[in-house]
Amino acid sequence: MLLQKELQKLENMIPHIDKKNTEVSANGIDWHIAHSLKTIVIMIKGLEISNPTEYKKEFNFPRFLVYTTRRIPRG
Repeated sequence: MLLQKELQKLENMIPHIDKKNTEVSANGIDWHIAHSLKTIVIMIKGLEISNPTEYKKEFNFPRFLVYTTRRIPRG
């Protein structure tokens, strides 16, 4: 399962939490792991309370950009 693989990648980074590459981010690996886990929890909570029958598709340029380029712009 994709989620399990991604969680395993995060777990594998735990021994490196004190490292930081300021050319990539001002935050360390510890912050990125915590941010990723918080994001996952928020998405799961959103899925739990969502009702697929109430979904109405609307055009969203940022979503279109991310899905088209397969990249999330920085900033």
